[in-house]
Amino acid sequence: MRLRGVDIDAGERALLLVGSANRDPAAFDDPARVALRTLFDRAPTLRLAGTPTRNGVAWNHGLDSVPVTTAPF
Repeated sequence: MRLRGVDIDAGERALLLVGSANRDPAAFDDPARVALRTLFDRAPTLRLAGTPTRNGVAWNHGLDSVPVTTAPF
């Protein structure tokens, strides 16, 4: 796919900063959940393909990886 002029190849890593996405309640009916809802709407067969791992970074408290597949089970 091409995103803002940058090609992202199949299998390439992408960083999603969901924690800061759509957090303005004045602009969004349901802040923060919009990004995930849109992701699952666009990829309805998205499923976990392994165990998510936490990154251990004190300032982030996020996940280091979330293995997924789009193959239906």
